[in-house]
Amino acid sequence: MTKQQAFNDAVSHFFQGDERENTLSSLRAYLHPGAFTGAWFERIPHTDPYAITAEDIVAVSMLSVDIPPRLSAWLLGDGVSLVRSLLEEIPVDERIGDSDSLLLENGPAWKLWNQLRNFSDVGRTKTSKLMARKRPRLIPIYDSVVGKELGIERSKNTWELWNAFMKDCGIDDFREDANNAGACHLSDLRIIDIVIWMRRHGATFITGAAVERRTMIPVCYLDPS
Repeated sequence: MTKQQAFNDAVSHFFQGDERENTLSSLRAYLHPGAFTGAWFERIPHTDPYAITAEDIVAVSMLSVDIPPRLSAWLLGDGVSLVRSLLEEIPVDERIGDSDSLLLENGPAWKLWNQLRNFSDVGRTKTSKLMARKRPRLIPIYDSVVGKELGIERSKNTWELWNAFMKDCGIDDFREDANNAGACHLSDLRIIDIVIWMRRHGATFITGAAVERRTMIPVCYLDPS
């Protein structure tokens, strides 16, 4: 089995057979009002699609990571022009799986990724969350929970795996159920991120109007990495 096939199977597992209903329940639980602060990641207003703004930095904090002060100062000051020039090369609504060129090495997304990673204490998790905030349909979020579950914690470039999965497999047949659960505003990538994290980090479910947890975890989107 190739690495791509193993990745495809690992993602698809959550959307097939008996797992599908559990996945839907976990998604409902995550979106239940007041249950998880991570649900605010998308709800905080976007003020400029071509800049990483103070609102974006706050939104990322809802996913339980803090952007280092030096990077925040650069994003809001000296780095504004460079970030804008790169984001202007990346269409706002571009979807992973539809445009291979945007994710190539030396492309605008790659350059922005490397620029953010130049700052100390900014790893894959923080970088991916910042970039996913700006281009949620194109950039997958990485964290250690999802990375381990999908077997990509040691992969240097996961964009190729995600791009191929979304091109050939995707979760199109799950979208109607997801939308009915209140996920109309979420990208496919974000839905996958949420349900895998939920199923492997406390698997939370809705029963009536209550949120029940099988394990004791804080009411937030945790990211231990």
